[in-house]
Amino acid sequence: GLALRSVQEIQTMPNGVSMDGVLTGRIGMFAQAYPDGDERRDFIERLQQRLQALPMVEQAAFTTAVPLQDAGRSELLVEGQTLPPAGSRLPSWFHSVVSPGYFDVFDIPLLAGRDFAERDRVDSQPVAIISQSLAERLWPGRDPLGQRFQAAPREADSPWLTVIGVVGDVRMDAEGFGLMDASGSEQFYQPYAQLPQRFISPVLRVRGEPRDAIEPLRHAVAQADPDMPVYWLRSMQDWLDIVLYDIRLMTWLFGLFASFALVLASAGLYAVLAYAVSLRTREIGVRRALGASRGNIAGLVAGQSSWQVGLGLCLGGVLGVGFGKALSSVLYGVGSFDPLTFATVSLVLAVAAALATWIPARRALAIEPLRALQQD
Repeated sequence: GLALRSVQEIQTMPNGVSMDGVLTGRIGMFAQAYPDGDERRDFIERLQQRLQALPMVEQAAFTTAVPLQDAGRSELLVEGQTLPPAGSRLPSWFHSVVSPGYFDVFDIPLLAGRDFAERDRVDSQPVAIISQSLAERLWPGRDPLGQRFQAAPREADSPWLTVIGVVGDVRMDAEGFGLMDASGSEQFYQPYAQLPQRFISPVLRVRGEPRDAIEPLRHAVAQADPDMPVYWLRSMQDWLDIVLYDIRLMTWLFGLFASFALVLASAGLYAVLAYAVSLRTREIGVRRALGASRGNIAGLVAGQSSWQVGLGLCLGGVLGVGFGKALSSVLYGVGSFDPLTFATVSLVLAVAAALATWIPARRALAIEPLRALQQD
């Protein structure tokens, strides 16, 4: 029960973005055609203008990693901290390189400061935008705007980045059970113009069905560069289905195992009660002959099952709490003692026990006193 609740919580947890109407893909700019950053930056700026001009596109942008994807991590050194000696590691956080308009595509709220703009060029001040959770982690109780840090500080040419904005948290690295990682929303962003990458994902917010924008996207890329590969074209909802596949599979398996366990428990209870009734056939006949009512006989059988079910539920509850504590490190959104889970499981088992008791009780009520007294 706790495992089922946990995976259900994971499926419904907020991811920080609006995925409806968003199409994403991937393009690669190989070194032979785009040997330096200036050429890559110019190509992406031209392609973004082409995509933005498409009739069905509301907003076009680019990113090195879409939400819920593994964005890659980078060590950070906050200004004022001392770089630890070689061999020691600094904390690392998710890192994405994005173009202006990226936060608008996914409706990621700008909480403070400003968004990236055309003035954030390679020859201007190096800047960064950070998520709210990372701001609280690095500068708790302080204004993060204007603060500086280095990404990959051990590299000789790593610039000091000035924080110009704070945005809402977005879940990253969510494939499988990565959604359970509490640090999955602590992230910083750099503008593509200042750090042009070879592989980048176009993201389009469109009017209508995202899949209808696949061919216009392919055509726009082909017009800009006929040799440019375009792949991984899918809507963000399709991407979410891929991300949640493992979790949904686990939900199905847990449900299957729980159903199997319930059937076994019910069958076992029925077998025990049926055997107990068969052993007491003569006693039941005597009771009937002495005037016991059908209600008395049914109460006799039900009473025998009640203490067995009650004892089983008590022992199961104690063991469930113990196993819950042992599994607490892999549970998400639910405690080791979740009242709703334990109440639901107890109710289901009680109903199953009642159904398993019904057939032996009916059999006991059908016993004829004379025939029962004639048995050995």
